[in-house]
Order: sequence, then structure tokens, then C-alpha cells
Amino acid sequence: MPIELWQQIVSEQETAYLLKSETMKQRLLAAKGRKEGIEFGTACEKLGV
Repeated sequence: MPIELWQQIVSEQETAYLLKSETMKQRLLAAKGRKEGIEFGTACEKLGV
């Protein structure tokens, strides 16, 4: 099985799991609609990773 297909399947399973929770569903929809964000490196620095 190609890794790309495996990643797609896993991603779809994770999304389906999160959508079972109404709270997570609302958070995902809110995040999807955001137009602004922070760079990955900045997020890592803020999280201390």
C-alpha cells in the first residue's frame, strides 16, 4: 500500500473520530474558517518544542 494512501486513510479516520464530538466539530469548523494564523516555527517556540 502506498504511504500516501495510508496517510489519507488515517487522516479520514481521525477526522471522523473528532466529528463524533459536537464540541470538536464546532472547533474544527471554526478553525477551518479562520483566515489568520501563526507560523509553525512561532507555534513551536510558544509551546516550547
